[in-house]
Amino acid sequence: MDKIDLSHFPLFRNVPESTLSNIQKKLKVRLYPKKTVILKKGEPSRHLLFLVSGQADIIDFDSEGGEVWIATLEPGDHFGELALILNEPRSADVIATSPSSVAFLSKNEALSLLTEHPIIARNMMEHLALTIKQQNLHLHMLNQPSATERIKALLLLKARRYAGDLLVVENLPSQAQLAKMANTSRETVSRTLAKLCREGVLEKDYKRLIIRKPDALMESNE
Repeated sequence: MDKIDLSHFPLFRNVPESTLSNIQKKLKVRLYPKKTVILKKGEPSRHLLFLVSGQADIIDFDSEGGEVWIATLEPGDHFGELALILNEPRSADVIATSPSSVAFLSKNEALSLLTEHPIIARNMMEHLALTIKQQNLHLHMLNQPSATERIKALLLLKARRYAGDLLVVENLPSQAQLAKMANTSRETVSRTLAKLCREGVLEKDYKRLIIRKPDALMESNE
């Protein structure tokens, strides 16, 4: 297995190199083709997982069996921690949306890290707090009365803040994927994005979407 630079993973921020080296030895990596299920809802929790490369979606299902998008995982993200900590079955599916490499750390090893290394436990707590915040934003997005407002709220949800308060949606999902996330049609997504670009609210940059006027999105979603 090629060495994984764990120092770039948020869970291991500020962790000594010697500790990272020991963790590296305990990881097992698996490759997943696009559209492959990485985790299945209801399965026992046996590992903490890390997305090394690729992209994956966390998906649940509504009462009629329709897919409900919860979050998108990017390289460096870890997942499966809630079921592991609570000793419960997996609460959602995780599906690779591109060819992906995933590292597995056994449940016992992961729990030992949290008890033996306070900095890792703190990083985990910060992650869980951010997850709660993101879930609240997700609920806010789904509660928007119109498809256009849901799309705007979704863009704010997926955007990351950079220096100078620049908001950017990295690795922009396809219009079909955005439509699924916002519970609308691809045509509505296409029209809305085109209109926002014409108005200077958004700027497309290959696979990125730069939010030039975030207030224009926020005002319509208050």
